[in-house]
Amino acid sequence: MFLFVIILYMPAFNFDNSSQQNKFNGNFKHNGQLYDYVLYLQPYNQNEKLEIQNYFGTRKIIDKTNNKSKVCLGLHKGRVQQMLDKSDVSAFIIVNKLGHDEKASGTLQIYDWCSIIHTNDVATSQVWINDLCRVESPSKKPKTDSVISALIYFMEQITVQNLQKTDIYLFVEDNTSKDILMSLYDTKYGFTENSESHNICPNHSGNSIVMKKSGLLSNKADIDFDFLQQAPGSGSGAGAGAGAGAGAGAGAGAVGFPGGSSKRKNDKKRRLKKQDKKTRKTKKTRKTKKIKNT
Repeated sequence: MFLFVIILYMPAFNFDNSSQQNKFNGNFKHNGQLYDYVLYLQPYNQNEKLEIQNYFGTRKIIDKTNNKSKVCLGLHKGRVQQMLDKSDVSAFIIVNKLGHDEKASGTLQIYDWCSIIHTNDVATSQVWINDLCRVESPSKKPKTDSVISALIYFMEQITVQNLQKTDIYLFVEDNTSKDILMSLYDTKYGFTENSESHNICPNHSGNSIVMKKSGLLSNKADIDFDFLQQAPGSGSGAGAGAGAGAGAGAGAGAVGFPGGSSKRKNDKKRRLKKQDKKTRKTKKTRKTKKIKNT
């Protein structure tokens, strides 16, 4: 039996970007080590959308039950295309340790999930980590334990520097793995507050558990996101520039992190609003979502 649900959507907000470009390549420091990054910021042009779809829609994970590969977190190309079409993601990010081909990737969504009526304001919205995945080294080099930590650190720095927000959030699905994942995000990555034991995101009505990391501090010695505020031709500094494409194909294997899985796919109704740089025009749309009733 299938149930059809009508959902109303509102796009994610954009990061503050005056550079007139949306793709950036560079490097940053984390715990004394150098990492490369590729950063895509909404709105994306057609070439960038194709690169995003070809990478994020082909990340592979080895299914331990049958030792066969599958798309990480079930995020296939078609789903990535839907995310792009709906302006659902504020940033796509890929990082790897310098000289290593093991990659961590994920998305950021600037959106107000914590109000009864979702606010049309970046200031009252939260920054949400989604779609985390570690793609193991195709060259079979030893894995770098800190690659997910480096990705989360990069996400924290763009959040606190660009938006002046000192909190960052993620969702953990309420299933049999939740205790393991909540412990991991708490002890290893500093998400010490959760909606089961703290009054965070009190108006969230979904089934997922909200986790929050507070007290983010800017560290421009590791990476300085001021290049996002520099006009074209002014010499945007380290990190800016079109650079090489992220590339297609995900490598030999991957580890998915369901705690960062997308809140987009199953939650309450949202409004759809078109946004430009300074104004957002309301436009309602309808999407029919097929849900299996088990």
